[in-house]
Amino acid sequence: SEMCIRDSANSIAAIKPQISTIGDNFKITAGLGVYLNETDEAEFHFYPIAELKYNIIEDFLVPYAGIKGQIRRNNLNSISLENPFVSEGLALVNTNEKLNAYGGFRGTLSKVTSFNLMANYLQIEDEYFYVKSFPGVSYLNDRFTLIYDDMEMLEIQGEIAYRSTKKIKLYLLGQYFSYSTNEETKAWHRPDLKITSIGEYNLQDK
Repeated sequence: SEMCIRDSANSIAAIKPQISTIGDNFKITAGLGVYLNETDEAEFHFYPIAELKYNIIEDFLVPYAGIKGQIRRNNLNSISLENPFVSEGLALVNTNEKLNAYGGFRGTLSKVTSFNLMANYLQIEDEYFYVKSFPGVSYLNDRFTLIYDDMEMLEIQGEIAYRSTKKIKLYLLGQYFSYSTNEETKAWHRPDLKITSIGEYNLQDK
């Protein structure tokens, strides 16, 4: 189980009891996520938790699939780090990831190279988007505010990791997104494609 508690002005409490069964080539996890979302009023949300992993070829190819959900807390710190041009006094609402269904394959290509291919489908309530503020909010009119809408999102991602030694690690991640919004004409300022590369080097095991 897992418990997390946030500040009283916009708090989330969650408990996620789970049980797992492990066989020679598979692992099954099942449980229930119970979230208390407390802003102006307290609301309980319930999400299924389930995941199946099957080891086809001893860690070389592992298909997996699962379903889950969560209340995702939106706070000024995380939003301003993502977009430093947001206006002050934002109306902050937590995001409800009602459904997150995913599946994919992970495995190894060699002793030093591994991969992960995944598709992810989400149904989301109260997702936030950045739009330009009304004129007069800033002198340069360069501020953004938030609007909220329900949406569906499909994400397809591929990742390759290279670990030649204990000192060097390289990662390359590509993500494609497709959005379907409810009220808005599009998912404002959301990317269709993201590519992320990460390199790590351990200096003298320190």
